[in-house]
Amino acid sequence: MSTDIDILRGEHMKQGDTMPALRAMLVEDDSEFNLSEYTVTMKMKLANADSLTVDDSVTIEQPDRGIVTYDWNNGDTEMNGTYNIEFVAEHNDGNTLSFPNNGFGRVYIEEGL
Repeated sequence: MSTDIDILRGEHMKQGDTMPALRAMLVEDDSEFNLSEYTVTMKMKLANADSLTVDDSVTIEQPDRGIVTYDWNNGDTEMNGTYNIEFVAEHNDGNTLSFPNNGFGRVYIEEGL
């Protein structure tokens, strides 16, 4: 089983921006992952950092298509750089699955003027 992230919107941001929201499709074996019985969190940190910048729940926008949305909070994009991201889906029975399960997704925060 291989899982991945297809970022649909919000992969490139300017430092300090909180729009647009990050929108992603969670994929298992090249198919949309059905999130109907899951809750999902997003974890994000600067590529070389020790601590997480984000560890928060996301909105499951279209469960049958695996589409989730994360609304940025103030402070989430304050530091420019390349961020590693992953989503963790927890089933109602307590089992978890990470997206991607090999490596990380990437979000790029560009320096503002």
